[in-house]
Amino acid sequence: MAVSRYYFDHGADENEKLWYAPTPDGDVLIRNASNKYTSKDYNLKKLGGVVFYTTPESGATGKYNDIAHDTDDGALYSSSEIDESKPVDKYILANNGIVYECKLDGNSANPDSGFYIKGDDNNSKSDS
Repeated sequence: MAVSRYYFDHGADENEKLWYAPTPDGDVLIRNASNKYTSKDYNLKKLGGVVFYTTPESGATGKYNDIAHDTDDGALYSSSEIDESKPVDKYILANNGIVYECKLDGNSANPDSGFYIKGDDNNSKSDS
């Protein structure tokens, strides 16, 4: 498997939004560009993250950042960089010291998979 820090991205339309990941311990703040919410609203904040995946033809393993090369604005990961028939696993380290896992189907995985937008109703879900 290959690993990349390109575990999260979003479309340009969501630039001014607050993004979070739901966990059994509460929502983890991933990115806050919203002026409606403050980071004080979140006890849990991400410290970092990675995505593990299988490369289709190159057979690359270890750190491999080409996954972001043809993937723009939260679109599906490029099929030339990720084997869609294999699972994709994202891991987020939160400030509580716990690593949270998001298991995805490679066919539908994208950089915003597993993450949600905080909306006016405090519960808006992303398309993924």
